[in-house]
Amino acid sequence: MESRISNSASEIESLHKLIASLQGKNRELLEQNSNLSFRYQGLSNQNIELSKQNSALLKKNTELLERINKLEEQLKLLKAKRFGKSSEKLERQIVRWPNLSRLKNQNLEI
Repeated sequence: MESRISNSASEIESLHKLIASLQGKNRELLEQNSNLSFRYQGLSNQNIELSKQNSALLKKNTELLERINKLEEQLKLLKAKRFGKSSEKLERQIVRWPNLSRLKNQNLEI
């Protein structure tokens, strides 16, 4: 019977060491979890901010495309009037306009 008690005491000691080891691992995992939660919150906030910026850029892009379309229509009207009474004056105005098709084809879309 004494050997059983001895083995039991040895087993108990082993279990205490195992428990201490598991508690240490548990503390490490809790710390990792805390760090990851903090990083997740930061990334989540960053995602929200980037989504807002993206929406603003999409809105600005739409406004710019609408402006380009409007300017192209104005240019078409000027070209149509080119052969009117003051064609020389209009010709100078038309020449000064930028190449709107080139602007429209640039990477304005996001």
